[in-house]
Parts: sequence; structure tokens; C-alpha cells
Amino acid sequence: MDFWLHYFYFMPSMLSGIVSLIPLFAKRAIFYEEPMGDLAMSCVSTVLWMIINMIIIHLVITKVGIIYIDADVLREGNTETLDNLDEGVIILDEKTLEIKFQNQWATDVKTQKDGTLQCEMIDN
Repeated sequence: MDFWLHYFYFMPSMLSGIVSLIPLFAKRAIFYEEPMGDLAMSCVSTVLWMIINMIIIHLVITKVGIIYIDADVLREGNTETLDNLDEGVIILDEKTLEIKFQNQWATDVKTQKDGTLQCEMIDN
């Protein structure tokens, strides 16, 4: 995810896009002998279309980055909060009963004589 957040910078992408268009339209003027007025209009419309697309890409990548950072901050905050509780907290997967999270208190709990830990599932 970090790669995508640093991959797209708006201004360098815009400048490199415009610079890459200049040889394209120059070749069209030389090889196909298109009138300069048509080429200039085509170039301006292409640049405007590129600006719109790059703004949309920039907004999407920024929004995805914000969602990722919010989720990461919330996850880290929840882990810290749950670890500081005086009660044992064990979060299990509903289907596989695999332990997804276990706070520090629950880790320190001694197991029963047969080596198992009894827990009750409470349905809301």
C-alpha cells in the first residue's frame, strides 16, 4: 500500500504527460502533414482530458490511503485498548473458532488440569 501512496504524484505526472505529448503531436505534423490548428486543438483537449483523469486518480489514491491509514490507526488503538484491560479478551472466528486476538491477561491465564481452556460463547 505504501508503494501506491508514493507512486502517484500529481505535478510530476502531469508534467511528464505533457512532455510526452509534444513529440507525439510533432510527429503527426511531420509525417501526416496535419494542419497546426487541428493539432493544437487536439493537443489542448488531450491535455485537459489528462488533467481530469489525473485529478480523479489523485483523489482515488488519496481516499484509499486515508481509508487504509484510518483502519490501521483504529486497529492499533483497539489492540492497545484491549491489551490494557484487566479481564481476558479472546476474539474467535465464528466459523473456524480460530483465535483472532487474545489480550495479555488472557495469555497469562493458566490452563485447566487437562490442558484446555473453557470458554462460553454468548450470542447477542
